Amino acid sequence: MVFIIAEIGINHNGDIEIAKKLIQEAKLAGCDAVKFQKRTVELAYSKEILDMPRDSPWGKTVREEKFHLEFQKIRIRSDR
Repeated sequence: MVFIIAEIGINHNGDIEIAKKLIQEAKLAGCDAVKFQKRTVELAYSKEILDMPRDSPWGKTVREEKFHLEFQKIRIRSDR
C-alpha cells in the first residue's frame, strides 16, 4: 500500500486560510495526508539570530518574522 504525504512546511505564511487551501489542493492531487512544520522559535534559533534586523511584511526582526510564520494553536478536526 502506498501512502502519499504532501509537505506544506511553512508555505502557509502563518495564515490558516492559506493552509486550508493547501490542504484542499493536496487532497485534490490525491494525497492521503499533509505535513506542516512546527517549531519552538526560541529553541530553533539563537537570541543573536532572532534579534537580527530583517525587514518583512511581519516586522523588523528575524524574531517577528519567525513568530508570524508559526501557528500558535491548531484545532484538528477528524470528521473530514
